[in-house]
Amino acid sequence: MLNSAVSTRSTSWIHRMPQMIASDDALLLYAHAANQVEFDPDQVHIELGITAERAKSAVRELVSLQLVQPCVHCKTSLTCVDPERAAARALAPLERQAHEQRVAIDEMRAGFKELSDWYVNCATTGRGSRSIELITDLTTVLEVISQLADKATTQVLTAQPGGARPEESLAEAMYRDEALIRRGVSLRTLYQHSARYSQPTAAYVERLTALGAEVRIVPGELTRMIIFDDHCGLLEIQDNSSAALIVGDRHVVQFMTQVFERTWLTAEPFARPAPDGTAKGAIEGVRATIMSLLAAGLDDRSIAKRLGISQRTCQRHVAEVMTILGATSRFQAGYLYREAQSRQPAQDNKALPPTT
Repeated sequence: MLNSAVSTRSTSWIHRMPQMIASDDALLLYAHAANQVEFDPDQVHIELGITAERAKSAVRELVSLQLVQPCVHCKTSLTCVDPERAAARALAPLERQAHEQRVAIDEMRAGFKELSDWYVNCATTGRGSRSIELITDLTTVLEVISQLADKATTQVLTAQPGGARPEESLAEAMYRDEALIRRGVSLRTLYQHSARYSQPTAAYVERLTALGAEVRIVPGELTRMIIFDDHCGLLEIQDNSSAALIVGDRHVVQFMTQVFERTWLTAEPFARPAPDGTAKGAIEGVRATIMSLLAAGLDDRSIAKRLGISQRTCQRHVAEVMTILGATSRFQAGYLYREAQSRQPAQDNKALPPTT
């Protein structure tokens, strides 16, 4: 039977060990072996107080892990091995295999990268009859944008719907856009009005316009697109922000450019909202636009998309305008808004009843 000294000193940790290395019987046997110079594998079950079959299984387990080995002077007895040395022996084949797999992975990744570079280059130069290409991988889309920007020589036109842009995206865009401006490339960008309320976006715009870029605000809906030198462009895919159409057909690119130019003419200069009454006027203008679209039959989701605001923000504005107008339903709010518009002079058509 296992003596009390061994059981209290050497086995108390067994149940705290992660059971990913060895079984309880194997750990118990190892604790016993660590306190012996050597042990007889055929008799150790008596000392441990377990069955012979369990002891044999534990011995086989420890041998496979190289935690026990034959004694030098007695081949029938076994002795304990330092776990550090056992690990070096047992893990060497696995580490060698892992290294070989890592080398194979790196070689495959390099091969895919080389193929990806070719693919992106084809996307930016056109593919003959396949001049409109769908790319669903965001990384590839960003690589295409980078390569097209590097090749641009005259102008880059960008329509960027939505409000605040992620700061990491702004940092990447700033580096690319500054390089374009230094090369003499003209930059024009369209945002929706909600972008003005984003401090990072506004700072980005101020820095770019100081370098010569032009940025304007669109009051209505905007389709995401980028046009490079009138010969290639990217167009958004609805409901998939990671995808884009790479357009190389000159007729389609010309149409995209015409859409951009018409929108540009109706846009107004980008300006940060003032912290005083001017900001209040801007908010009332937004609410007036919302009510106009609501009266036209659009739902909150469509209105929010057109204005580049969240659906929750749109709903909040609708609720506040309903309170201002004393409306009990969205339909009534749209009706009251139309009535208020018809009674006001043309220059005041965008105004709502005062909020105070």
